[in-house]
Amino acid sequence: MTDKQQRYSGLSRFWLGLFCALFTLSNGSAMAGWKEANAALETGKLSAAMSHIQPLAEQGDASAQYMLGYLLSGAKGIEPNLSEAFKWYTIAYAQGQTNAATARAMIGKKLGPFKAAEAQRQAVEWLQDHNITVASSKAQLPRAKAAKK
Repeated sequence: MTDKQQRYSGLSRFWLGLFCALFTLSNGSAMAGWKEANAALETGKLSAAMSHIQPLAEQGDASAQYMLGYLLSGAKGIEPNLSEAFKWYTIAYAQGQTNAATARAMIGKKLGPFKAAEAQRQAVEWLQDHNITVASSKAQLPRAKAAKK
């Protein structure tokens, strides 16, 4: 690993840890899950962190949904799943995580219009299953671009 890669890796872990620490403080009910996720992130165990973040995301924690999107988009040591990353970024954005819009757009370009549209359909289905209406969320759900015929 080059010196530049080591600095980047260390900075990434720092920012991930800081992100988790901030959201641990902001949501008492999810504190235990975030605390464990943060401990795993600090030691570079992203797979372990993901195992703590995923249940929080599935319970509706928008911060966890954003972090899950990040981890699934190709974090070191985790098998990338761009469709799932797009889905979780979409769900996080629909619940007010406005920074998820940029990440979602980048993933959408990599996926292409058909896969992005399918991932968005899954996100909308998840939101409906959890009685979260996009109209009442802090941010409007952006549309995945449809493929040209």
